[in-house]
Amino acid sequence: MTDDFPLKNADKFQSPALLVALTHQGKQSVPCTKTYRQSQLVQDSIQKQRILPTDLNEELDPLLNEYCMLGRQLHAVMDENAEPIHVKTLKQTVFDLMDNCQLSTDHRYTQLNVLADCYPTETIDNVMEYLGFEDEDMTHEQMSHWLALVTPNSSENQIPLVEFIGRLFYRNRPESLVKFVQMAQDLQMKSESMSAFNRSSPKTSVLERVLACLPQPKQSSDPQTALKAHVQLISASANKQSKIKAMQMVISHKSWDQAISLLSHEANESCDHIVLFNMLLAALLQNNIFSSYCDKIMKLLPSTVRSSEICRLLKKSIPIDDDKHSSCEQQAQYEDNQIYNHYDDIYDMIKPYFKDAIAVRD
Repeated sequence: MTDDFPLKNADKFQSPALLVALTHQGKQSVPCTKTYRQSQLVQDSIQKQRILPTDLNEELDPLLNEYCMLGRQLHAVMDENAEPIHVKTLKQTVFDLMDNCQLSTDHRYTQLNVLADCYPTETIDNVMEYLGFEDEDMTHEQMSHWLALVTPNSSENQIPLVEFIGRLFYRNRPESLVKFVQMAQDLQMKSESMSAFNRSSPKTSVLERVLACLPQPKQSSDPQTALKAHVQLISASANKQSKIKAMQMVISHKSWDQAISLLSHEANESCDHIVLFNMLLAALLQNNIFSSYCDKIMKLLPSTVRSSEICRLLKKSIPIDDDKHSSCEQQAQYEDNQIYNHYDDIYDMIKPYFKDAIAVRD
């Protein structure tokens, strides 16, 4: 390698990594000091050069950053008068990844996911600071961060990083997830209303995008709070079956108090009210815990539901112990007696809530 290494043509390379390779290709045949000087020139060129946002550069970007850092560390060792090495903090790294729109969403998403896996609490704290999430008065810069977050990327036609941040909140700050989605959704709607290009082609809402990528509540640091937030978002979605899906979710997690709360919010004599009541009543019966919630659920009984309908539901939902008997006839008789004994007890509990109470075994 000669002294007049053609760094002035460095911008002709697709990736600065090629310069690194050329610099070190002949390091065995040239003095160490000369190789070091050329490496410094390469590092200076990398820092000054505008990196093209290609797939190759995105793959090599973290490695080049490490290369430059190692070069600065070597320089500090060899030169006592060198400036102290500035090591990028986690906060600076997160802010840079959020700001660097030259890199694709996939690249930024991957890098942030690595940080979130290694430093989950610190990463979400830095993201919240970047967005001014807890500030009463948002600065102009923070507002621009939000708008960049929720504005669809024209080249990839997706909302940049919203899914990542939503999942990060869900796993580490589930109590703040609903607030994040509400803020992002409001800003998205304002942004779209001001853009004539978006009026004819409505985009998928922030709420729907976040809902589509949320994991199970057990993956959160606070599963109960995560479940509550998840159900809130499902209920707020535009899906016609949103209330039913929300009830299915709380029932599947056996969160009975939350299920009662969900039913109470829909106790408006609508079709959803009747469906949700029947779903929850059946679930309580099948799990053998109806007596613990009898008063709470029966106070939410739709006025249009008659006792005869509840009787039919009771017969379908009351569980039977899976005991073995000597014959099919004995089994059938046992099941019949068991159903009616349990049925009688439950019917006695719910009878006071009906004006049209009927004979139990009609």
